[in-house]
Amino acid sequence: MDVSAVEAKEGEAALVVFRAVSRAPRPSRSTRGEWVRARLFWSEIAGNRSSFLEIWDADGERWGIFSPREVDAPLRWLRAETATPGEGAWLSLFLTVTRDGRHSVEYDYDHRPSWTNSDDPLAGHPGDSPADESLIVDLRRYPRRPEALPAWYPVERPAPDGPRVAAPRARADRSAPIAPPASVAAVVALPGWDVVWQAVVAHLDDVATPEVLGQLASTPAGDRVQETDDVVDAVWDAVWQELVLPLDGRGAVALWEPWARATDLDRDLELGSEVPPEARAADVGEPNAPLDLVLQDLGDVVDELVESALDARLDGVG
Repeated sequence: MDVSAVEAKEGEAALVVFRAVSRAPRPSRSTRGEWVRARLFWSEIAGNRSSFLEIWDADGERWGIFSPREVDAPLRWLRAETATPGEGAWLSLFLTVTRDGRHSVEYDYDHRPSWTNSDDPLAGHPGDSPADESLIVDLRRYPRRPEALPAWYPVERPAPDGPRVAAPRARADRSAPIAPPASVAAVVALPGWDVVWQAVVAHLDDVATPEVLGQLASTPAGDRVQETDDVVDAVWDAVWQELVLPLDGRGAVALWEPWARATDLDRDLELGSEVPPEARAADVGEPNAPLDLVLQDLGDVVDELVESALDARLDGVG
């Protein structure tokens, strides 16, 4: 494990949280003071993730905001990079940032995370999310020695005749390309968007393992919203990091403008001319500045493509 690389990724995640908290609007008629500390709870199990981001002011008042998607990529990297044979991977972390720019990270290997209890996210229990089945899949991915496994951790039980009972695997041809569904075919046909679609499919197949696809396919649609959102978020992050963040203003507009002309939404095409050509997507600053608005549109379209690709993959699970 490269300690300096780990520290760099921790710093990258902390900077994302710091920026998100600094830019977060205050509720109307709020009496809260300036924020002094923020804490992100983040957990990934079997490729799915959940997070809570809370903020405190100097008087101890606490409130929450949505966690920024951009924090997922460095934290997923950290979980994979810091996993060790026999000890497995951490189950959750707390990332704390302060107004003066300091940060700290606490990794937790021993407590069952709860993705539904923001007040006590280390108080998970059977029947909570993540489910036992997801924890078992995660243990296959990051095995632990018996003595390194917490007593609460669910394990596969032997069948009466002795063999282990394996979770059903998805039977989908994940090597096959996915034809763009009719709902997004027109977008994919626009200049530059075929490359985005190919990246979506490639990253989807990295994130949605056969086990994950099998779990999603065997769960009623109304009961898998969190798990589906986690897959979509992970793929969105990967595509965004690969194809969008490296763009300058000129490249972002080149991708956005054909979509803006083709969409039936009311888009001001003059917006593209207001984006500085040399601006960097990775360094977008002022909220609702022209580049920020263009990136918001691109983010929505990528999200739509990812959801469509996931639906198509699930249709192929038998």
